[in-house]
Amino acid sequence: MIDGETRTFLEKLHYEDCWARYRGHDLFFNGCQCELDAMGRVVSSRLEVCDETEETTLFAIQKPTQAECLDALLASPVFDGRTFWEIENELVWTDGPEHTE
Repeated sequence: MIDGETRTFLEKLHYEDCWARYRGHDLFFNGCQCELDAMGRVVSSRLEVCDETEETTLFAIQKPTQAECLDALLASPVFDGRTFWEIENELVWTDGPEHTE
């Protein structure tokens, strides 16, 4: 991953949103959104990846845990038919979308 460590990026997705650029596209990784039970335990987690340049959702999944959501993302060919690991070296970790005026 360019401009950051892949491991740190993926760890942040457990609880935070992240942005990246891939082949000129701004990607918004909507970090795991968790539903908690009355005791504060995670009962459901949702993760999404959106292409903000094209205004499309590339990936969305709901699973019992954040780890299962991340595992599903890493294994899915959602980036031009390629997985996260196949494009990892092309991803640029950014602070947000690129603004062009």
